[in-house]
Amino acid sequence: MLLPNPTLTVSDPIRDRMVRILNQVVLDRIPAAQWQEVLRANPYVDCEIGPEFLGFLDIYWHLSQLIPTHWTLVDLGCSYNAQAFLLQDYAAVHAVDSFPGLVPFRAANTTFYPMTIEQFLRDHARSFDKDHTFAICSYCPMWGERTTEHLRAAFPNLFVYYPHTDTRVRSAGPDETTRDRPGR
Repeated sequence: MLLPNPTLTVSDPIRDRMVRILNQVVLDRIPAAQWQEVLRANPYVDCEIGPEFLGFLDIYWHLSQLIPTHWTLVDLGCSYNAQAFLLQDYAAVHAVDSFPGLVPFRAANTTFYPMTIEQFLRDHARSFDKDHTFAICSYCPMWGERTTEHLRAAFPNLFVYYPHTDTRVRSAGPDETTRDRPGR
């Protein structure tokens, strides 16, 4: 099996339609006053999100179809946190982001932590029931850490997605990296 080429633009009409629907659902759920507050408080917000793109909502929607709603969610690197309105049926959502001065969206079940992931893990991770907490780290770069072991130690139920352009795979042997090869 050949690996997909991330430099090619591929349009998927089904995914495109789903993203438009999810954006509209979330946009309809965000109170108008909160929308205005987030737009006013974040100087570059209109360069990053808008009515047509509120973040990578499809990933959160797919996860919401798998994770029981009586669980607690921890969103590590939540950005503007519009996804909170897709996750409003969960017991609680704990959203973490360290962007200075960020004013995120907040559903009724959302607690926002304006701090780094490292600080959150150090100060708060032990307070969660590991058996009923699911952590999400979506489109949040590792900032040079190149590992998720520290995240998984705190939250065994963990989803991490970041489309790195580096295709190296770490190995345990003396030859530290190998290149991905086409399938056999």
